[in-house]
Amino acid sequence: MESKSNINIVHHSTPSNDAVDAVVKIIESLGRDWFSDGVSGETRRDLSLQHLLTAEEGGKIVSFLTFTSVEGDIRIGMIATQNDLRNRGYGKSLIKKLKELAISMGYNRITCLTVPENSNPNYASTLTFYERCGFKVTKRLTEIWQSGALELSCDLIVP
Repeated sequence: MESKSNINIVHHSTPSNDAVDAVVKIIESLGRDWFSDGVSGETRRDLSLQHLLTAEEGGKIVSFLTFTSVEGDIRIGMIATQNDLRNRGYGKSLIKKLKELAISMGYNRITCLTVPENSNPNYASTLTFYERCGFKVTKRLTEIWQSGALELSCDLIVP
């Protein structure tokens, strides 16, 4: 558990039902502005085989990041924060913790996929967020998702 003022970052290698319920609640509260139909149900299933980092304040999960290992890299599945608590450093704290965890586990890179910035105005801020956290666009993929995808990666500095 990492503490940043009154924010605790918790790594769930096997998320509890309560943690999964809290993640789904955040997804559902953000709605179609951020997630496509069916994501909350898929997330319940996916989290049985993924790791979860949560940002908790006052014992309540307010932000989360899902991840797994793909082809020797850490792959972020999703990251989200309650809408009324965005831009307060929760996501950045989760990425920082993920970098520390990845390095401690011997990984050299973190990757993720996101929707291209021109497909939805919300995703321009997502791309900016990842870039501020040290990620760079490495590929533009047209064969997945309706609007295609951007693959981003962040090389880790291993001590």
